[in-house]
Amino acid sequence: MTIVFETLLTAAAFVLAYLICHIGAQLIGSRRLVYANSVLFSLAFAWIASLETLIFLLVAAGYSTGFVALGIKRWFTLGALPITALFVLGRIAGDQNLLDLLFASFVYIRALGAVLWTWRYPRDSHRPGDVFLAQVFFPTLVVGPIQFADRINLDRLTTVPGREAVGDGVRRVIIGIAKVAWIGPDVTANLGQFFSGQEVGPLGWLFATFAIWAGLLNIYVMFSGYVDIAVGLCRFVGIDSKENFNRPWLARTPQEFWQRWHMSLVWVTNNIGYHPYVRRTGRRYLGIVLAFTFIGAWHAFTWQYLLWGVCHGAALAGIAWLQRQNRVRAWWARSEQNRALNLTLQVLGWFATMTYVSVLSDFATGELG
Repeated sequence: MTIVFETLLTAAAFVLAYLICHIGAQLIGSRRLVYANSVLFSLAFAWIASLETLIFLLVAAGYSTGFVALGIKRWFTLGALPITALFVLGRIAGDQNLLDLLFASFVYIRALGAVLWTWRYPRDSHRPGDVFLAQVFFPTLVVGPIQFADRINLDRLTTVPGREAVGDGVRRVIIGIAKVAWIGPDVTANLGQFFSGQEVGPLGWLFATFAIWAGLLNIYVMFSGYVDIAVGLCRFVGIDSKENFNRPWLARTPQEFWQRWHMSLVWVTNNIGYHPYVRRTGRRYLGIVLAFTFIGAWHAFTWQYLLWGVCHGAALAGIAWLQRQNRVRAWWARSEQNRALNLTLQVLGWFATMTYVSVLSDFATGELG
């Protein structure tokens, strides 16, 4: 929230105003008022970020909502290409600051996902109004989780959340604020510099590794903090939000890392690109590389992020290929029977995965070196 508002206090005032109006609309018992309140606050949120953001949001969400309302099945040629062209042109014309990158990326992927719903599900499975609401809903607008009208809809908003949901929402918001207002800026943001100053002596290589890991750790703390706030606010208004992270620092392979990191983005990318491509061509490994190349470009139009995506895709494609080799599978099965060997391999896999992912992250963000 504070990436849109100048201070945490103004962000809190905006959210509090929304919640008061939301509760008031529920007490009145007007579904239209509940809907209008969420949409208007969401559009105001985009407008506070920038007028360009508001225009892009209205065009992308309005187009994809209209596409869903028409029930057109040729989703890729008639739906995805115009939205993609708009996204690309906006990226080229924009100044590429962090806020614009975040808004453009998440607005685009939600609009693309909304078109996907039309292709995969019957026309009447989601009301157009809910499709529009899911794309503009402000708690998840900047950082996700990326989700659609099956979770963010008027029926959910008019449901009074239980005490447990509200309590969990409060907990998540407090944790998120602590991450983005204190832990991220004051603790993890300084770890890289701290460990870099310890790169002497026999353990210098270990501190150098910690310094590389620190960049990704700070991204995780800040990103997951904003997601915690978003998920918590969703709980307040009756929405059971998706989760975006599942302890990614426990991943022992790049494949497992992407099953734990930014899970909503991976889910959407699999459904809008990877699975349709593999079904049509049968080229599973190339599909993995192309999917992560897309994710790299989705982050930013730079050659660093393009290479970041290719390298992630290549690692996952290589692991997927190895997992299908009978000799490798037989060797791995034997290693699991030896507890000491299995533990050693798990630790080495974890260390290599965290280092590989962190190096790529630092390279893409310009922090490496």
